[in-house]
Amino acid sequence: MWILPRSLRLAGLLSLLGAAAASAATITVTSTADSGPGTLRAALSGAQSGDTIEFAVPLPATIQLASELTVSTKDLHIHGPGADQLTVRGSGSDRVFTFIVRTTGSTLSGVTVTGGATTGATNPGGGIFANGGPLTVVGCVITGNSAPIGGGLAAAPGAILRVIDSLVSNNAAIAQGGGIASSGLAGASPTITLVRTTLSGNNAQEGAAVWGGDSGSRTSTLALVNCRVSGNTAAQRGGGIMSSGPLFIQGGSIDANTAQSRGGGIFNLGTGSITDAAIRGNTVLANGNVAQGGGICHVSGTLTLVRCAVTGNRTMSAAQSGGGGIYSIAALAATNCTLSGNIVETGFGSGLANFGNGAANGATLDACTVAFNVCNATTGGAGVFANTNSTTACHNSILARNTGGMPGAPGGLGVDAAGRGFVGDFGMDLMGGGEARTASLKRVDPDGTVTVVTDDLHF
Repeated sequence: MWILPRSLRLAGLLSLLGAAAASAATITVTSTADSGPGTLRAALSGAQSGDTIEFAVPLPATIQLASELTVSTKDLHIHGPGADQLTVRGSGSDRVFTFIVRTTGSTLSGVTVTGGATTGATNPGGGIFANGGPLTVVGCVITGNSAPIGGGLAAAPGAILRVIDSLVSNNAAIAQGGGIASSGLAGASPTITLVRTTLSGNNAQEGAAVWGGDSGSRTSTLALVNCRVSGNTAAQRGGGIMSSGPLFIQGGSIDANTAQSRGGGIFNLGTGSITDAAIRGNTVLANGNVAQGGGICHVSGTLTLVRCAVTGNRTMSAAQSGGGGIYSIAALAATNCTLSGNIVETGFGSGLANFGNGAANGATLDACTVAFNVCNATTGGAGVFANTNSTTACHNSILARNTGGMPGAPGGLGVDAAGRGFVGDFGMDLMGGGEARTASLKRVDPDGTVTVVTDDLHF
């Protein structure tokens, strides 16, 4: 076998690399017009896969579009001068960008995307639609866009959408995902990853900031790393986030979001993991008869929380109300977490309400603190409430200074083999170092009847 000398092989490799580098051009946009020479539209049309598009226009600048911009079957890198310097504004009747990406991926950075709007259930993503392949959005502001699904951005089946160091604000969806959404179209699950990104002021029926699917074929993998999800509003479920799983949250905060029925902060329907995050100040206002999970409403799969603070969340008055901090009917495990300052106006379990059926859907608190939660109803379970047939385990945890609406307000929990719950405000106040005092113990029967077992216990 004949082998090229090493020097010739190296020269050949360098030649190939040089040819590859030469094939990737940098195209400069010199006009803010919608179309014609030097415009962004012309640059997108003439660019080859791998090219970079930059801008040399007087700043700050706005490019007012007459119709949608499409990056079709090629990977491009659009580098703007900064989101505060360049705005790409849609026509108000089309989306702003569609990226039909190949395999390497496209990049959009340093621009504001606004004024996009779409209609029709199969037309997601008012600002940006990632229609397959990888798309990375860096240092952008996505604001003032609307769509049926994914008002700001949407990811099609099989797409890989990354949003980094960006702001997604004041977008709206008629149905799901005011800020960002899985497209809702059947097919391979997209992957949506958000890093150091703020999502605020978005609104939708479900998943106001981020919607990751609901069930069946409409699912996605959703990951948030050191993000803030704040001040978003859902007309139904998931004021901040709605996910069908897998859901991964690492760091950051979910705060001051609002839903009408379930999951003021997060509504979760699948496997999820939340670590080192703050879920605080979220509210469920009550839509008809339901107000569940001011901070988190978990209804399917297994949800794990580690070193999280679930604080200051609230559910308002409703016939089916509970879980000011967390409402769960599926497997839940919390480790080294704090549930504090959560409020239930009516219902049970201002810290945690566990309505899971059987051990497989039970809740476990390990090395957790459940304190200063308030139940303003004449029911009980101010700290933790376990419904009939549910399994709740507390290990190495503190339950203290939780208060309820009935005299001798219940702050602890016990459940016997018959499914009867025993709640009371007994025990040393480990949070405040209070003195021992008399306390009452109450039994909650499966039919909801509350009976005072004794009111003269000394602890």
